[in-house]
Amino acid sequence: MKVSVKKIALILSLSGAALVAHAGHSSGALEWWKSVCNIVEKTKTTDTNTGATFYTDTYFNGQSRFFEQRDEPYTLYIDNDSYESVIVEENSKVFAWQHWEQGGHYEEWTGQNPDINSIGGLSTIKIVPDDFEGIKIRFIDETGSDEKYCMDSRVWNPEGSASHVYSCEDNPTWQLVGFIPTNAGGEPTVSSIAVRASDGTYINNGSSFYIIGEDGNVHISDNNENLPNNMKVTETGINEFLYSLISEEPDGRKVNRNP
Repeated sequence: MKVSVKKIALILSLSGAALVAHAGHSSGALEWWKSVCNIVEKTKTTDTNTGATFYTDTYFNGQSRFFEQRDEPYTLYIDNDSYESVIVEENSKVFAWQHWEQGGHYEEWTGQNPDINSIGGLSTIKIVPDDFEGIKIRFIDETGSDEKYCMDSRVWNPEGSASHVYSCEDNPTWQLVGFIPTNAGGEPTVSSIAVRASDGTYINNGSSFYIIGEDGNVHISDNNENLPNNMKVTETGINEFLYSLISEEPDGRKVNRNP
């Protein structure tokens, strides 16, 4: 007979409550109960093999916490910067951010990851199906201007949205703007693309359409027809898109700095 983890947890919860009550809250009973709970937490899984278990030490040691797969991201408050390794169930993928509100350094994890300290402290995670591909973007300025420009981008469709990206020219890290399932059936994920100066003035406005290609990876689907005229985008790696500002003029004309 197969007994689910949830049923085991319920039985242990009732048994533990009875034990602690009978023992008069003795330190020995409480310590035993904590060890049992830790074992259950470390072996917890779901019937669909989804979710992820995070550990406070590397190589799956220390205290553990299981996170179910869901649409909304998890913001880590009490346990912010606490986890150093993770085991991701076979039908899930983890999108992870260094800071709250999906900011800072970004990484993706599947399977067993014995050391995740490269992220620089974990604050936000989103657990999605393993067939979801992340769309990573970065911005650079090729105009030679002394002005500091930044690109504002987001996916407005909640089903494909990952984070509101505000990427400046001096940010060397890739940021996750959205994702798209490999079985999307040709339906694109659309992100807004806009660049503005340090005073908040927008110098362009457009969008990019992303689609899953025959190779199972993300590609631009509209031949950049909706990209602002003073920008270009280059696929620099798998699911990575580098956006470049090539002119300060919205129509793409070069600015004459030496009239």
